[in-house]
Amino acid sequence: MRRPLSIALALLIGSALAVPTAQAAHVPPPVRYRFFQDVNIPRFEFPGRILFGVRYERNHHGEFTPRVAVGYRLQVGMNCNPGGSSLFSIGANGFSKYGYFSEVLTNGHFSHPFGSEIPDPSLINGDLIGTVQKRLKRGGRVLRTARVDGTFNVADWDPFGLTGLQQNCTTSGSYSASTCKTPRMSPQSPHFDRWKRWRVPKCFGTLW
Repeated sequence: MRRPLSIALALLIGSALAVPTAQAAHVPPPVRYRFFQDVNIPRFEFPGRILFGVRYERNHHGEFTPRVAVGYRLQVGMNCNPGGSSLFSIGANGFSKYGYFSEVLTNGHFSHPFGSEIPDPSLINGDLIGTVQKRLKRGGRVLRTARVDGTFNVADWDPFGLTGLQQNCTTSGSYSASTCKTPRMSPQSPHFDRWKRWRVPKCFGTLW
């Protein structure tokens, strides 16, 4: 009479032990976020700048590789008619219900049409294009640091100015963004000392 009970208990224990294994197979890969900025984009009389957030995921070799451009902020001068020169500021990230931006990289490349950042996408026509370059190292020498290179183009941005007229603004340019460290790191963080010694500039802002 005891043998069937022992078999049932063994099956129950075996199935309970199998659950964590099945769950572990679906655990998402570890991720890291790195940030890149270019703070010297000359455009009209305004100092242009751009900031990116990129999600890195661990591959089967154990290396972290860029997978998704998950946030950006662009501030640059533009020319409006009527209105003349003005400052253009736009940005979004993949964690926001409003102002959404998340572009999966294909061989490091992404292309994003402006529109998801504003309530009325019909007011803007243009795009943001980029390539995330991985660090290139050979023979113990760093031949290329990690960076994000690309272009932006606003063919028509139609906000209503003080006159109540649509302003028909345009701008375009290129950027080359290098690594920066997010200013949100707190002294209480266990990695603060390492962050403080990291010899890259602070990012000019945050993305989320």
